[in-house]
Amino acid sequence: MAPSAHAAAHSGEPDHPLTVLFARQAIMDEQGKVRGYELLYRGRRDDHGEVPDAEHATCQVLAAAFAEVGLETAVGSVPAWINVTERFLTEFDPLPFPPGQTVLELLEDQEVSPQLIDRIRDLRVAGFKIALDDFLLDDRNHELLEIADFVKVDLRSAPREILEPMIRALVQRELTVLAEKVEDRDEHRWAYEAGATLFQGFYFCHPTEVEGAVPQAASVSRLRAAADLADVDAGFEAVELALK
Repeated sequence: MAPSAHAAAHSGEPDHPLTVLFARQAIMDEQGKVRGYELLYRGRRDDHGEVPDAEHATCQVLAAAFAEVGLETAVGSVPAWINVTERFLTEFDPLPFPPGQTVLELLEDQEVSPQLIDRIRDLRVAGFKIALDDFLLDDRNHELLEIADFVKVDLRSAPREILEPMIRALVQRELTVLAEKVEDRDEHRWAYEAGATLFQGFYFCHPTEVEGAVPQAASVSRLRAAADLADVDAGFEAVELALK
């Protein structure tokens, strides 16, 4: 059974104040069945609303969803979709989550390098599924289609007359297309008719926030790791060590 927005809360009155650990947004199929949850960062942002450090944001979401809340509580029996960067994938080995229950969602602004391609190939062999986020086809990212399982197409990213043939071309390559930022029935209809089989957006549901208590001193190592991950000034090496 899918957890509520307060899935991490203990029964009764908590001894410590609850805080938002992360948010999740459902990924639906054409029949309206939940096929996954994207886990979203809900921490500190800069003056422009941007995440100041993508790797750090990923680590905070992972620490909350996998260590504090628990994967089953966070997403139930469906896969968790986790935003990742090229640096995160190449510097974390092994990745700290189960391959069969995780889709790695590669952010759209990553440099496509031979090292990244090789790393993703290895991760797919290990059982991970790969999604390309906010995808628009160009000469720089064409190679990624050979090693992806899902392609997320933002319906706000380009006019319909550009996106429709792109979705059809992706489907012809036997890729599963997820139409994201679907906001009304008409957008859902034409994306489905173009070939999208997964959907995400306000037309279906808004992200829900998952709350929980700050971890207590029952485990000193767990508390120290949580403190390191919460420090926005921590270097990447410190974050990696804390999460491991």
